[in-house]
Amino acid sequence: MPRTTQKSVKVFVSYSQKDKPYLEKLRSSLSTLTQKKTIQAWYDGKIVPGQEWEKQIYENLDGSDIILLLVSPDFMASDYAYRKEMERAIKRHDQDEARVIPVIVRPIYGWEDTPFGKLQALPSKGEPVGSSAWDSEDYAWYDVAKGIATSVDSLLSEREREPARAEERGVAEKQAGETSSKSTVKASEASGRYTKDAASRSLGDQRDPQFELEGEDRNENGRADSGQHTETIQTLNQTIIDAQKQRGNYLAMEGSCEEAIGAYEEALGLRPDFPEAWFNKGVVLSSVGRFEEALEAFEEALRLRSDYPLAWYSKGLILLITWKDRDEARAAFNEAFKRDALF
Repeated sequence: MPRTTQKSVKVFVSYSQKDKPYLEKLRSSLSTLTQKKTIQAWYDGKIVPGQEWEKQIYENLDGSDIILLLVSPDFMASDYAYRKEMERAIKRHDQDEARVIPVIVRPIYGWEDTPFGKLQALPSKGEPVGSSAWDSEDYAWYDVAKGIATSVDSLLSEREREPARAEERGVAEKQAGETSSKSTVKASEASGRYTKDAASRSLGDQRDPQFELEGEDRNENGRADSGQHTETIQTLNQTIIDAQKQRGNYLAMEGSCEEAIGAYEEALGLRPDFPEAWFNKGVVLSSVGRFEEALEAFEEALRLRSDYPLAWYSKGLILLITWKDRDEARAAFNEAFKRDALF
């Protein structure tokens, strides 16, 4: 189920019943967002008598934009919360249908090795809410609420940009069709040019000890024109690179994120100085929670093309989401605005 387009974000909370006190603390910390109707939070306590509880849980989980996992030893031991809700949540996250955020409420060994261990967790220090690393639990919950608010803001920003993205997808589809058509023509031409002239060989043509190729261009001395061959090879390489980038775009739009990343990497293997491929790779990496790699991709895109407003904006979002450097994030947003006033 795709994400909704309303101005409020639907939030689903998955937790163990033994962690209900932490659920209440979470609800209190998100009260400002709830009162402003920025979010609509749902948890199983909203199921009313007479409703089918499992149906309600799955409907709300599948319709949510953000899924919060309240991680603790009891959550990990819960057959329902961990085995069913979490696995369903991660599947939606991997398909770019929702964003999963682990909230570590109590210390638990080995959570980093779970399916959600790849995701940026809250609180931002990497310490559980109940850890003595916090001056008080209130500070920890403040940090959690702030992180969730940042994620909500980024989702709302994505929605505002969706009409422009839809237009870009239309252009990409048109270009992909043109690229595919050109690739077929050029591949056919290349095949003709580099097919061995079997008839000539069988007649024992001894003009040149090298293979003579069908359709091969020769200069006035009867020698193959290597310059034209080089130009053709370069053209074919660029066609392959463009096709791989477009393939990545299509895979990303279909939700096949890992395959899309692979397609971009193949394009970059052929042409490392391709800023658009670096940027697209960063977008898909961030959509699956691989924020460190996404940041590296955006920075490489900017190294190759400093006047890239989308890359500056995306870098700023990643810095905010990961709480790395708010000043650097602000500077990135300013760079995006300088180059495109729409930001």
